[in-house]
Amino acid sequence: MIETTATARYRGRFAPSPTGPLHFGSLVAATASYLDARSVDGEWLLRIEDLDPPREVPGSTDEIVATLAALGFEWTGSIVKQSERHALYQTALDQLLAAGHAFPCTCSRTELQAAQPPGRDPWMPPRVFPRDQDRELQRVREAQLRQVARGGDRHQHVAAFQRPLECSILMGR
Repeated sequence: MIETTATARYRGRFAPSPTGPLHFGSLVAATASYLDARSVDGEWLLRIEDLDPPREVPGSTDEIVATLAALGFEWTGSIVKQSERHALYQTALDQLLAAGHAFPCTCSRTELQAAQPPGRDPWMPPRVFPRDQDRELQRVREAQLRQVARGGDRHQHVAAFQRPLECSILMGR
């Protein structure tokens, strides 16, 4: 649950990828985040971004944690590993899909890029896809949603937030 009152406690975090030893740039980011959180008596979380196994270096997580501890960093609660949260994310995604707030999108990167407004920064993630302008495309999207609801095709798409006449990418599946 997200706290929205003025009494909500500040929460900072540092989320390194275990692809090798902690490098200076990451240490600077960790320090800034840590000091921001501690300056307002907030929480500071350590989350390991271990979602790219081919790039991970064995032992890096332990080395990063040991380096942070040796430098005096103290995190709030347990260290969170992203790879252990798939079920949590899947539950949230399923709720968004079931409520109609998201839909499966099998569009290629080329299709998504072509649908972007002129002048949009090409490095920004795709945000717009005018599905309703093409009846055939709308029919295909509805069929894909039915297939996902039946439990099929669970890894061939991304989910996108539902908005009138457009969508924004939520996460890869």
